[in-house]
Amino acid sequence: MLLIGSAFLHGKDGRLPSLYTAPLLVLGTSVITAILFMVSLLLEYEDVQHGNPHTPETYALNETLGFSALTLFVLGYIWLIFAVTA
Repeated sequence: MLLIGSAFLHGKDGRLPSLYTAPLLVLGTSVITAILFMVSLLLEYEDVQHGNPHTPETYALNETLGFSALTLFVLGYIWLIFAVTA
């Protein structure tokens, strides 16, 4: 993000180049997915605490959201690094 900040400060019109749009959208999607993962995990924990069974479907949902958030985060930053340094 430091590279994006310095590119932002040195831009001609004060805007980020459109080359950064896609990787920043991927990073934004990773944040949204991570929030959904935390909410899903919390709701599932509360359900189990109230005696409801832990189902394979909710386990799969939590695993999918967690690993998707991590994957999107890593891919977004790698893409952003290549976009900034290219």
